[in-house]
Amino acid sequence: MRKCYVVAIDGLQKRTRDQPWAPEALRWRSGEDGARDTAHVLAAALVSPQGLTLPLAAEFCANDGQGDEASKQDCEQKAFHRPAARLKKAFPRLRLWVVADGLNGLTLARRWRYGWDLMIVLPDGSLKSVWAEAEGLHRLEPENTVTTRWGDRVQTFWWANDIEYA
Repeated sequence: MRKCYVVAIDGLQKRTRDQPWAPEALRWRSGEDGARDTAHVLAAALVSPQGLTLPLAAEFCANDGQGDEASKQDCEQKAFHRPAARLKKAFPRLRLWVVADGLNGLTLARRWRYGWDLMIVLPDGSLKSVWAEAEGLHRLEPENTVTTRWGDRVQTFWWANDIEYA
């Protein structure tokens, strides 16, 4: 693998209230509990080989400012491209290896334009068609496995490359 810097990008829920508190806050409906307003931010952090993280960029997901529940709400998938564009503009030649969760990573992979490497971490049981292809590719390439010790824990990681997703 070529030398690059690892950047993790993921969403964080920062504040949730039962009462409306800002017109930009996202509105979530949850069953019979009614609506809740939340502040949700997408954060990009540089990750060192020792596990230290340094913040690089943040992007709040927000309503369109109209304050109307029927108005268009932002989401992680839409917000994901804004900090990526800022990082590319700030560091146009820097080689990055972006680590993202399944949904954001797959959304990003479909429209990726920056030439960075991309690793998608996919939780067990999510996106079954992607898992089926990953497991099939892993059977063909079992050498894509590494076992490591972290403290008193032993972890085994495996991966599959070039998975098609539409």
